[in-house]
Amino acid sequence: MDALAQYTNNLLPSPQVHDRQLEEDVAHAIRATGYFSLSLVDIQSENGVVYLRGRVGSYYHKQVAQTAAARVLGHRQLINQLQVESA
Repeated sequence: MDALAQYTNNLLPSPQVHDRQLEEDVAHAIRATGYFSLSLVDIQSENGVVYLRGRVGSYYHKQVAQTAAARVLGHRQLINQLQVESA
């Protein structure tokens, strides 16, 4: 029975796989907004916590990125650390 339990546990996705998938899903959602400048946003996920980092041209773009990322299922928390560049 121990061997079966160990085998079953091996079927569960590792946190790194889940984080990589989250990063890809968030990147896709942000690209889907159509704002080219948002394609440069750095997206990292650690244990289901998604971080948005980098610089954007306006508070509007910062909010658009956050809204798109928040719609992605599977994250535990979203932390928007995007900085708005002053013109």
